[in-house]
Amino acid sequence: MEPAERDAFLAENKITAQMGKIVTEGYHALHLHHFYTAGADEVKCWTIRDGWTAPKAAGTIHTVRELPPKPANHAHTPN
Repeated sequence: MEPAERDAFLAENKITAQMGKIVTEGYHALHLHHFYTAGADEVKCWTIRDGWTAPKAAGTIHTVRELPPKPANHAHTPN
């Protein structure tokens, strides 16, 4: 549904969108929290569980980061 069509539907039926509330309530029901990291050129949002310690949350962040490309597989040739 296009944004204008959605807005017209909501106005015609005198209702409001609830997607934000659904997401927020879902996070609470699953005991999840947002954790943000910020650098000079980007901000990222991570999902962590309620009660996690800082090292546990850090493990989530640091294991997801992008790894460098693997070197080409060169066959070993004997001399």
